[in-house]
Amino acid sequence: MKEMEVVEFLKKNIEPLTKKSYGSGYMASVTMADRTFFPCVIFHIYTLQEIIDGVREHREYVTEEMKKKYNKEFVPQKTVEEMAAEKISKYKSDPIKLADIIKVEKSRFAFPPAIIEKVCCGGKMCGADFVAKMKDGKYFGFHTVFTVNFFEMPDGYCGEDIIEIINDRKVDEKSNEISIVRYYSEYEPAAPNV
Repeated sequence: MKEMEVVEFLKKNIEPLTKKSYGSGYMASVTMADRTFFPCVIFHIYTLQEIIDGVREHREYVTEEMKKKYNKEFVPQKTVEEMAAEKISKYKSDPIKLADIIKVEKSRFAFPPAIIEKVCCGGKMCGADFVAKMKDGKYFGFHTVFTVNFFEMPDGYCGEDIIEIINDRKVDEKSNEISIVRYYSEYEPAAPNV
């Protein structure tokens, strides 16, 4: 596939996951010329201005943090343009070469961005348990550590089958009953023996 065909497919068929620091990410599956299949790939499509703005924003943040931490001015060694050029050259050295891709398709392991946004880790360092309700009414339990965009899906289901996320819950897959997940912060001491 040509680069423009890949970009056109992604923009036409996949809703982008947009994060300010990463630009638009398109979650897909790809098949390479040697028939290697990658089920979980995120394509980031940047404009030159997005790269420059991201570098500038990061540089301002680092400068401000250094000022707070060490109470002195931080003078970056490189210009924004030099840093952007380094970032661009890094992107060009990605392990998956666009020229080697023969097929791009939606990944069944990708949650739609609107669903990902509903998954809440709630500040728990260990991650989060949550339940996904499917279009057919079945419930499946998942666990994530912070921001994960791809999940192992039950056979016959894909991320687009999810209609609801129920945070801090787990599901008994035999009975399909949902229960609350109790974290250590919710510990209640036992009553004293009398």
